[in-house]
Amino acid sequence: RNVRLKAWKGLRPGPPGIDDQPPDEVKNILTPVVLQAEKDMKAWICYPSVTVLRGEIMTPNSPYDCRIKLRTGCRYVTDKDSVCLEEDAILSDYLSHCKLVKKDDKMTLCLPNEEDHKIPEGFGCIFYREAKEKIFSATGDEEERFTVIVLDEKGWDSDSTEKREQKQFGIRVVMNSWSESLLSPEQDWTPEEVVARLDKYMDFLSSLKNYLFDDF
Repeated sequence: RNVRLKAWKGLRPGPPGIDDQPPDEVKNILTPVVLQAEKDMKAWICYPSVTVLRGEIMTPNSPYDCRIKLRTGCRYVTDKDSVCLEEDAILSDYLSHCKLVKKDDKMTLCLPNEEDHKIPEGFGCIFYREAKEKIFSATGDEEERFTVIVLDEKGWDSDSTEKREQKQFGIRVVMNSWSESLLSPEQDWTPEEVVARLDKYMDFLSSLKNYLFDDF
């Protein structure tokens, strides 16, 4: 069973009464994690999202191409058996001892010190990623709302024999209506309904690319 710890620092305050709500991109939540040493951070253990659409968008006469990826999943996982509940509790308790540590003049969220808290038997960490995000809101034609995320990320993955370093700078463009449909348990979306909005997404993406890159 593969799960992920997703943690945020510096989240913008939400409306009164729902400050603990996770960002829209956090799906398939198994349980929250209270980071004991980092009270200003929010964290959740989640299943990885399921990709339902993937494609490459190539723009003629432009050096910048795009990758589209549509992911779905419920906000919270409810069909958990007793083994899953026990494992979630064990992992949540262990990860609650994670701390921010200064490395190379930057703060990095690290696993608990092995001398104080050993990783539970049968568990292992095979992937790590951290990113600085700047989030902007925008409105396209016909009042379609978008979220633009500029992120500078680094990390590594491992197959238990070696770690492979990764670095990436990117811009993520989210169509809010897609996210709302795919996340909401009250909405029965169909692939046709999702694809029907693709032209609006492409129009906004084209305008954004022209604004950001045409002068370079």
